[in-house]
Order: sequence, then C-alpha cells, then structure tokens
Amino acid sequence: MLQHRHTSAIPRGSAFLALSRAVWCAAVLLAVLCVTRARAQDLKPDSPRFVTDSARGTERDSARMQGEARLAADSARSAAESGGFAVRDSLRIITDTTLSFSTRNSVDTIVTYTAKDTVVYLLDDKRMKLYGSSAISFGTMGLKAERITLNWDASTFQATGIPDTAKGREGRFTGTPILNEGAEKYEGLEMSYNFKTKKGVILEGQTVIGDGFYLGERIKRASEDVYFISSGQYTTCDKPDHKHFYFGSPRMKVVPNDVIIAEPIVFFVEDIPLFALPFAVIPGKSGRSSGIVIPTFGDDYARGRFLKGGGYYLAASDYWDLKLTADWYSKGGYQMGGFLQYSKRYSFNGSIDASYGRQTYQIGDPRSPDDLPRTDYRMVLRHSQQIDPSSQLSADLSYLTDSYYQSFSNNINQLLNQEVRSSASYSTSWEGTNRSLSVNIERSQNLVNGTSSNIFPRISFNQSQIYPFRPAGSNGDGAWYEMIGFDYSGQALQTINVTARDVIRRDTAGRFDTTTVKETFDRRGLQHSFRLLSSPKFGYVTIQPSFSLQERWYDHRVERAFNPADSTVSARDVRGFFALHTFSLGVSANTKLYGTLSPNIAGIIGIRHTMQPQISYSYNPDYSTSAWGYYQSYRGIRDSLIRYDPYTGYGNMPGETFGGVGYGESQTIGMSISNVFEMKMNPASDDTTLTPRKFQLLSLNLSSGYNIVADSLKLSPISLSYSTRVQELVDMSGSATYSPYVIQRRRLAEPDSLGHRAVAEQAHLTNRYIAEDGVGFLRLIGFSFNLQTRLSSDMFASKPDTSVKALPGNYAYRIPWSMSFGFNYSMDQFDPDNTSRQASMYANASISPTPNWRITASTYYDLVTKTVGAPQIGISRDLHCWEMNFNWVPSGYYRHFELVIRLKAPQLQDIKLERKGSDRGVY
Repeated sequence: MLQHRHTSAIPRGSAFLALSRAVWCAAVLLAVLCVTRARAQDLKPDSPRFVTDSARGTERDSARMQGEARLAADSARSAAESGGFAVRDSLRIITDTTLSFSTRNSVDTIVTYTAKDTVVYLLDDKRMKLYGSSAISFGTMGLKAERITLNWDASTFQATGIPDTAKGREGRFTGTPILNEGAEKYEGLEMSYNFKTKKGVILEGQTVIGDGFYLGERIKRASEDVYFISSGQYTTCDKPDHKHFYFGSPRMKVVPNDVIIAEPIVFFVEDIPLFALPFAVIPGKSGRSSGIVIPTFGDDYARGRFLKGGGYYLAASDYWDLKLTADWYSKGGYQMGGFLQYSKRYSFNGSIDASYGRQTYQIGDPRSPDDLPRTDYRMVLRHSQQIDPSSQLSADLSYLTDSYYQSFSNNINQLLNQEVRSSASYSTSWEGTNRSLSVNIERSQNLVNGTSSNIFPRISFNQSQIYPFRPAGSNGDGAWYEMIGFDYSGQALQTINVTARDVIRRDTAGRFDTTTVKETFDRRGLQHSFRLLSSPKFGYVTIQPSFSLQERWYDHRVERAFNPADSTVSARDVRGFFALHTFSLGVSANTKLYGTLSPNIAGIIGIRHTMQPQISYSYNPDYSTSAWGYYQSYRGIRDSLIRYDPYTGYGNMPGETFGGVGYGESQTIGMSISNVFEMKMNPASDDTTLTPRKFQLLSLNLSSGYNIVADSLKLSPISLSYSTRVQELVDMSGSATYSPYVIQRRRLAEPDSLGHRAVAEQAHLTNRYIAEDGVGFLRLIGFSFNLQTRLSSDMFASKPDTSVKALPGNYAYRIPWSMSFGFNYSMDQFDPDNTSRQASMYANASISPTPNWRITASTYYDLVTKTVGAPQIGISRDLHCWEMNFNWVPSGYYRHFELVIRLKAPQLQDIKLERKGSDRGVY
C-alpha cells in the first residue's frame, strides 16, 4: 500500500509563484521515485500505474469518469471564472445558489491524506486525485471515500464511490463518501464540499444532526445553519438498513437544533403513508421549544367525544416556561389548566400548577343529563431555594376542591387519596453557633368530609446544648461540673381548624333532617422550654439528671357550663391572657453489658449479645389542684363537682395549640432493657478484601413503668418490640402490649344524638392483678406483626464461566425478574368482647421475558373484609424508535385500561396512538 502525506502552505499572491512551483516539482519527483521503486518490487504487471500530470485525462474506469465529470462540471466552469465552484439548488427556495470564492483562496493549515491505490498530482490546476480507500484529514474534518478530487486553489473536493461489481450487486456502490465534521456526520453517493466556507452538495445523501437523521436525493448545505433537502426524509429512527418511520417531503428546509420546515409533508410508518399536511413545522431538537401541544382525541360513553390536553407551550427563556392546556367534552364539561415552571441553577427552582373545570352532569351516570353543574379547581405551588449556605426556603402547597380528583383525575393514587397535605418552611442557622430559626406553615385537607387543619405559622427558635462551665477546646472529659449544660427552645404557633358536625333538626311536619355544619376555630399560643441536664459517668454507669421548665401563653380557653333543664353541657370560648407554668425533673442511669460466643463452626466467627438496661425516675406535680389555678369546675348531675382542663377543648371545639396541663401527681420509675444479637461470619468466597460479614440477628426491647404515688393502676402496660432480618431476603418486625390488671364492664347512661338517654357498656381496668385470680400474670391487649420479603434474579445469578467460550450465534439472555411480598397484621383486644383485627397482604412483581418486554403487576388483599384493593397490571414494549405502554386495573371501583403507543424522541412524543376506557368515564 502506498500512502502519501502532504503538508502544504501556499503563500497568497503571485510573488511566490515561482517558489511554489519549485516546491511542487520537487515533491512530484520524489513521489515518482518512491512509487517507481515500490511498483518494481510489489505490484503486478496489470496493477494500476502512477499517473502523471500529462495523463490526467486518461482515467481507465468509465464509471469513475462519469461520476467525476458530473461533480466537477460546475466546479471547473466556476473556477475558470471566479476561482470557486457553483452548485444548482434544485429546491429553488433561495435565488442565490452560487458558492463562489476568491482566486486568492488557499489552504493555510495542515492537510493529511492517504490513498490505498494511487495519488495523482495536477500541478497546473493545483488539484490532486486520490484512488482506492482514500482519506483526508483537515482540522476537525475527516473524509473517507473510494475516490477524492481535491482542488487546493478553490479549497474544494469532490468524492465518489464506485460500482460494487465484485459482489454482483447491480446499482450498489462501495466506498461512498463519509464526511465527519465535529459532531456531525454526512454520507452520500457523491459529495462536493468547500472546506473553507463549509458549503456543499450531497447526492443520495444522509446526515445525522443532533437526534435526527436526514435523507434525500440531494442535500445542499447553504450555510453552517441551513440545509435544503430535495425529496427528503426526516426521522429519529437509527436503524441503518430501514427506517421504521419518517416524514417525507419533496421540499424540506432544516435548521439544525431548531426547526424543520416542509411543504407538503407525509408521515410514513413502515413505508405506509398515514396522514399528510400541506405544510409542517417540526421541532428539530430535543428539550424545550415553543409550539402547539397536540390534543388527545377520543370518545367516552359517559362524556362523549373529547379533545384533551391541547394547548400551547411557551419556552420563554432558559429560566422559565409555561404550558396552557384545555379539555373539552361534547356531552358537557370543560377544564382549563396552566403549568409554569422556573429554575435557576444553584439558586432556586419551582412550579405553579393550576386548573379549573366545570361539569354539567354527574360523573358515571350519563342517564342524568340535567344534574346541577359542579365547579372544581386545583392549585399546586412548589418552590425550593438555597438563599445562602445556612438558609433555605422550600414550599409544597396544594389547594383543591374536595371533588376535584373524582371529577377530573385519572391517576389511581390520586383517586384513592383521602387527604392532601401542604407545607412550606424557611430555616436558617448562625454560623459558628448552635442556634437555629425556622418558620413553617402546614395544611391538611380531608377530601372525604371537607375539613381541614391549618398551621399558619409555626415559628421555632432552638438553642442546642451549651456547657457554660466547660473551658474552650475541652473534649468533655473534665470535672463533673463541666458536664452541666442547658438548652432552650421557643415556639409561636397559630392554628385554623375547619371542623364538621351533623345537626339534627325537626321540621314543621315532625320529620328529622340531618344537616352538616362546618365551623372554623382559630387558636394561638407561645411556648418556652428550658432544660438543664448533665451526664457524668461513674465507672461503667452513666447518670443523667435533668430539670425541665415549661411556660405556655394563650389568648383564650374553652369553659364549660351545665344546663340542669336538659342535663347537657355547653362550651364557649373565653378571651383573655392565660399563662401556664409547669416543670418536671428526673434522673436516669444506664450501662452496657456484652456477651460473646466463638463457636467457629459453619463459617461463624462469633456471636455477640449487647444488653443495655436503663432505669429512670421522673416527677410531675398534680396541676389539677386548686392551688395551681389551672383547672375549672362546674356542678353536674346531683350537684356533683366536676373538674376539667379548659385548655384541652370540648366536643367539636379544639384545644389550645400546646395542650393543657397534666392530671394527677406522677412519680414514675421507668425500666427498659434493650437487647441486640449480632453475628460475624467468614468473608465471602469471592471477596478479595477478606472482610468478615456482619449480621444483626435480632433486636428485642422491653419497657414498663411504675407510678409510686398513683392511687390505683400503678403498673404501666408492658411493651415488647422486636425486629430481625434474614440475610437480604426477609424483614420481620412486631410489637406486643400486655396488661397485668383485670378488666370489667360498667353501664353508662349518656345522651344520644337525639337527646335521648341511652345505656351503654364500657370496659375499664380494675385495680386487681390477674395473678390474684389465678389465671396467669399478664393479658395481651395489643399485637402487631409485619413481614416483608424481596426476591430478584440478581440474588440467584452466578458469575459467568469465562473459561468456556460461548458458541457464535447463540442467543444468551438472562431473564431479569423481581418480586416483593408483604403481610401486615394488627389486633386490639383491650376489651376482650370487642376485639378488632386488621390483616392485609400485598404483592408486587416485575419480569422482562425478553430484552424488549417488561410486565409488572401489583395487588392488595384485605384478609378481614376479603376484598381486593385496586390491582394493577402494566405491560411495556420497546419498539426500537417507538414504545408501547398498557396499564390495566381489572377490578374495583376504579377499573380502567389505558393503551399508549408513542414515539420515543422527546420532540415527537405528541405523535401517539392512545386508547382509554373505564366505567366511570373519567379516563
């Protein structure tokens, strides 16, 4: 193989003509000597000979002569006149199609070229011809073709392939030009190009720009940013031999990474035309670009024909955009929506989503067209901002009508949602200190009964623990008084609660009517909390004494009054300033005990048991006594004195923001034991780091308390909790609560909703231990158990055996799958005659039987009510440049199906086939 590398820098102007010709002659003589020597040694007698300047008109291949004559005709004629070349614009979209250059144009950088067969120098015309797997490298440009003609003076080249006669394929060519310029790639049957102005023409060409493929009989590059294509095709399908879909047009203008303009245009799928438009403007780039949002067309038996999701998208700037959409239904009803999102990197981002709709019929009942109209709306605000390294702002606020999801949503999770929560917060801290400030607002809206709970705002200040007697730089191991510290927290809170209650009224005819009445209550309060604590160590025991002081300020309270006429109790709000001062003190002691076992069997290195016992004492005074002045009282039935806390609310009226004060004196001794069992095993066989494996076998906790000053029921319920994990397969956790006291039932006479007195039985604990009745020591009053397991194909996958070479052509595919299973059970039997149980199972599964198919399924089953809760099945298929998604809820109130086949390309995802259906008519 002969390779010639030529580096040329031809000076501008006639003053250097003599020197230039001398250099060219020297190069030609040297090349002739090299080629002659190589031919004498390696080439056969019938091999192609080196062609000199005098033989430039004696090309041997007629196909080569035809191809070069066709490409060079315009160039030679234009070069004789202006030193450039001209191409004819078959699209006739612009009038000036001549690409001309000054005769002083020259190559002023390094050009590297190679040819497998022959290099021909035409010194008089300053041209060069390369034959046989030729290649040129010029800056960021690279060209490969079977034959290349390079014009140094005009800075142009022509490149062609040759007929592929060796394989007997008529009409096929080999060695066709491939031009790479930066990230762009051009292919074609024949190509002419000016690598200084970067303009050219490709016949039977194909180019890749961004995410799109452009094909055409003739592709003309008029400038770096404009292409004209004759009989063109545009597609995002990258299948090399056959495009699954494309847009075809006889005239097409392409602005890379911007837009594609065509007139007319036809959409083809598998070469079958599906629809045509007189003209089209297609986004030519992925990402954000302004344009019309194509609506979804459909027909629903409950709503009639509809247009859904149509509108306009505005990409206003790099920082924000806006999407406006509307839905219309032929049987009545509409919805309008807007979605605004904004973002500034490293600063803030957020969105505003709002919609408004009106229904003129009852959803799911098309037989009632005369129902009263109903209006629904929704607004969601999200914002996140990092103001400075120590301050941040975030918000996630939702406000909607109670029936919005039921009227307009087709999301199963939204339809099953019964509560909407909103929150916003601002927080900051002072650098170099442990102080922080936060401001929060919260809202909880119940979509079933329309009630809501609002916190607006909550202002919190926190001063974390400070050790005033500890010298600067101390590590905390000083004298006992250096361990004394304190912390402080303050909160200001306002709540606005909307509650609902049923009021029964009797009309003039004596009939009862129930009306739901909504009431709004606002509450405000301020709380200060100061805590003094220490944690000195005495050997292996840590002692933690503490003293807490709390103060709460309110602007009103709820006072009660008894009405002897109907034996009812009423309540009213009383305004004023009320201050509550409370305190508590306590002390605790804890330590850790360790036990180890080293069996060294079955790969087990050791088992460790860590036990942490703790005992504590806490004291709280009885704030219900008259000496404190916090509790109020009234005279009830039979002139009995009833004391109550006016800060805890009554009936439908909520209590104060930070609650009331405790009832009764408390001196409680608390006891708890925490147990952790761990195991260490030998390293895994494939672990090259030889790191031992550690597992937590079981965590077991036990706690209770004893109030030494209580008049009865001194011993608190005994609580037991546990959790364990078996490898990465199974997680188990649970709890149990036991009571040591006997339970009895008592009869109570209470007024019902109609004011009549009703007799009911209520279970209560007695001050008698179960052990006294000889039926054991404890009674189970609560129990819960949770189990979760996860399995996947990765857990059972073995490493491939690299020593065995796979046979060629074998289809090797491991089917990935995963599944999870859960079981939840809880029981409450405080009253043995009224035991309540809850039990449910859920399962999720996913499998990909082939690389392009994926199937998912999930379900939920209530073991108590024996009902299935919203099972879902999803099937997706990768169709190369298309994708298919099928979602199905086969049973339940929200059963529906949805089938969508759409293009993968983000800029073309509005082109889709969609089919939905449900019994309720909201899909």
